[in-house]
Amino acid sequence: MHREGTMKTTRILVADANASFLLGAMALLSRLPHVEIVGCNATAAEAVVQAEALFPDILVLDADTLSPDGWRSLRRLLARPERPRVVVAAKDLDGENCLLARVAGADVCLRKDELGQSLFPMLDKMPAPADAMCRMIGSP
Repeated sequence: MHREGTMKTTRILVADANASFLLGAMALLSRLPHVEIVGCNATAAEAVVQAEALFPDILVLDADTLSPDGWRSLRRLLARPERPRVVVAAKDLDGENCLLARVAGADVCLRKDELGQSLFPMLDKMPAPADAMCRMIGSP
């Protein structure tokens, strides 16, 4: 992401229960310049634990992987002063997925099919995570 005219490597951790989507998202994101995929998980709970150890810049979570315990774990992670930006990706942007993402403190809620084209432009426009907001992309 652009900061003061320099490019730094953006560390991303991805979680999705669908192995095909997970592999595709990792392949797509890893082709972007200055991106390093630091981990992948099938569940949000695993991803939150891994995020606490790896300190990624961005955590991409499939909305369907977030159980009630996963949402609670995510809220605890996002309450930390040094926290990743969180993108909740969903097949459809129904009201419930993005509402839960907002309540948990996610920075962005977007459709899975927009991940590659929308992730970095949206994050570049956003304030630092301490002042984060959830934005809905592609909603009707």
